[in-house]
Amino acid sequence: MFETLTQKYVVSDATRTMDVYPVQGLAHAATMLVAYLPKEKILVNADLYSPPAPGAQPPTTTTPNPNMVTLNRTIQRLGWTLPNTCPFMDERARMTSS
Repeated sequence: MFETLTQKYVVSDATRTMDVYPVQGLAHAATMLVAYLPKEKILVNADLYSPPAPGAQPPTTTTPNPNMVTLNRTIQRLGWTLPNTCPFMDERARMTSS
């Protein structure tokens, strides 16, 4: 089953709640979604942010990645405090703390 959404969508069971949100203003994909686990304060995203590999130098560019800028705007708009991110579309796709 597929569902489309234009606003917050909540999936929950007796243990966990996952809030799913559309990402507004993203040029990469107009239908991009992010998931947020509010109890755990974990953001799940694909293609918007992946941390550098452990021990790698941060990027030296002064131009921010547009996807990361849009993700940051979404985080600010929704008022999230995010100690953890879980990126997909990254060969490392593992939990990282920021």
